Amino acid sequence: MQKIDLLTATVTFKNNVIYVIFKEVPEVPATEILAIIKACQEFSKGKPFCVLTDMRNFIEVTPEGRELAADRSRNPNLIANAVLVKKLGARLHAGVFQEVNRPQHLIEIFNDENEALEWLRAQQKKAEKSKIRVSNK
Repeated sequence: MQKIDLLTATVTFKNNVIYVIFKEVPEVPATEILAIIKACQEFSKGKPFCVLTDMRNFIEVTPEGRELAADRSRNPNLIANAVLVKKLGARLHAGVFQEVNRPQHLIEIFNDENEALEWLRAQQKKAEKSKIRVSNK
């Protein structure tokens, strides 16, 4: 398992999924979102990838950080993001991110890690099938 430890999160790569596990911090600034995106790109090596974002510690991301996280041009190979939450407040924040920032990748919110991983694997398979169809034309 590969691992990058940042100020506000730990980013790991295992079983073809990138895990972003946020630490208990009061706020995540845009600079940390950029560092997380860079770590994801390092692990993915330019290939399409899925992310499980663990927000069970309920963190607040700055508005600038949310904009960066939603920007497809910064993470063009991101297929899908499963957001893992524990508290209602975190679920509401994730829902607001979806509605306000409108990320251009698939995003779903989960309470159960196994369900989140199943959904990510399904999205990865769909992406692989659509790539095969496109390349066969």
